[in-house]
Amino acid sequence: MDLQATGSANTTLNWYTAATGGVAIGTGNTFTTPTISSSTNFYVAASANGGQGLTPVPGGNTWDQYTTVGNFQTAAIGSASMVFDALTTLNIATIDIYPSATLGTSFTIEVRQTSSTGTLVTSYTGVTTVVNSGSPTIAQTVPVNFNIPAGSNYVIGFASNPSTWRGNITNFPYPFLLPGILNIQGSSFGTSPGSTLIYQYFFYNWVVTTGCESARTAVAATVTTPPAITVSSNVTICDGQSTTLTVGSTNDPDYSYVWTPSGFNGSSYSVNPTANTTYTVTATDTTAGPNAGCATVGSVTVSVNPIPSVPSITQDPLVVCGSSPVTLTATSTQPGVAQVGTGTGTNVSVGQSPFSGNWEGSKIQYLMTAAELNSLNIYAGQLTSVAFNVTNIGVTFAMSAFTVKIGQTATAALTGYESGLTQVYAAPGTILPTSGWNTFTFSSPFMWNGTSNVVIEVCHNNDPTGACASCYGGTSTVQSTTTATQTVYGQYADNTAPTDPWDLCSQISTGTVSQSSNRPNMQIGYGATTNFLWSTGAITPAITVTPPTGTTNYSVVATNVFGCTSSNNIDVTSAPIATLIC
Repeated sequence: MDLQATGSANTTLNWYTAATGGVAIGTGNTFTTPTISSSTNFYVAASANGGQGLTPVPGGNTWDQYTTVGNFQTAAIGSASMVFDALTTLNIATIDIYPSATLGTSFTIEVRQTSSTGTLVTSYTGVTTVVNSGSPTIAQTVPVNFNIPAGSNYVIGFASNPSTWRGNITNFPYPFLLPGILNIQGSSFGTSPGSTLIYQYFFYNWVVTTGCESARTAVAATVTTPPAITVSSNVTICDGQSTTLTVGSTNDPDYSYVWTPSGFNGSSYSVNPTANTTYTVTATDTTAGPNAGCATVGSVTVSVNPIPSVPSITQDPLVVCGSSPVTLTATSTQPGVAQVGTGTGTNVSVGQSPFSGNWEGSKIQYLMTAAELNSLNIYAGQLTSVAFNVTNIGVTFAMSAFTVKIGQTATAALTGYESGLTQVYAAPGTILPTSGWNTFTFSSPFMWNGTSNVVIEVCHNNDPTGACASCYGGTSTVQSTTTATQTVYGQYADNTAPTDPWDLCSQISTGTVSQSSNRPNMQIGYGATTNFLWSTGAITPAITVTPPTGTTNYSVVATNVFGCTSSNNIDVTSAPIATLIC
């Protein structure tokens, strides 16, 4: 927004964000405000000779750290002072000090040229009005009113010091600079300006003015609430489809609409993204009417679901004679394997590695979020296998009764065992893990709802009756990734009969608990659920038809859990049966 003001002849207008203090944020008769969302007052003053109002000198991120390290001192200008440059003619209006002397103690502050014994430029004499003890907590603001000509290497210090605080840190971030006005070089010993940067001698929060400046006048920047817009609702499409996004307002036709991404102009926008995309539309009133320059923003998200793979159709038999039946079978399962976790760490802990053989039995659960699986294009449908990547073979005693279970849960972090899991794998005998990916294909697919988190459990028990004296040996390490929450929960133990017989894989044991966010990387096999609709009206993957003589076309539409479709067709040719004529 542009604000206007007019000053008297031969003056410059300075613009501020506050009625007093602060640095000018703009100059001139016209001032363009930063982006504002509500009505805001700005302030303007007329200045001559480069004048600006009371302005604190910025002191870097350690300006106010003088309270942490330092001490009270009575050193005079000859041994302790600050050195500064006046980059223009200026007035030091006030300076803060932290005295510890008794109330009413007299002090004098001097400014000299070049050194502590140089020409006296100006001075101020006053008495203490506050008392600090132990640490500097109460500032006394001294109205020194020092008029300083433009020049360099001014030295400021006490001619008589009422025991004021000297800050001392490892390294003050000198210089303290007010661009074009004042540069505080640093502290000095005697006549060596800027030689030491670890002290701040006595003077803090310098406030300066330059030239002459009038009182500030408030100028209101009034923000009008822009007319609302109505953007079309979020929408979900299938990959390859398009959808039309719309926007409108009671302010039409005065609004101009621009969409991102792409920069399309208009109130109706046809899009066909291949991935989930949020489109933002900016409405701007480009007229000279009451809402001129007003703008507002809206957005709409287009979610993209995958389509099933084009169904393949097999024919049996391939050669059809006469009115013989033929079976047509469609498949479109979209099988795949995706890796959950790409970290390069290793999980060596008993009760965390799926191959924890250091004890006779272990049962471990791993949590994967629905968001993780969705990000890998695994959606509602079949989960068919799990694999773990062994980086070092440590198991030396074959693992018995090795099983895999799976389930879905709303739990976001594992603090105990999840119940109600379905067993999807049972080793036919003992197993010994091998180097690389060890895959366990489920005896039947697990149907996942696509929105719940997934828990996978591995278990083994080498001694369910407690009859074995030493049925254990070694743990194999697996590649792993650190997750944001606790995603691993397990227990491990030896079985000692007859006092402690248990079957760890069918009940919660009293073994040692192991919990972690260091989850093994897993490869998950999956296959999307697909329904079929044939041109005959049949809804099964396989149909048996009796085609008439000649060529007949049969088509099938595959539909996945998102309602997205793909299709294919096949020509079936039935040859007439030859007639024998004698």
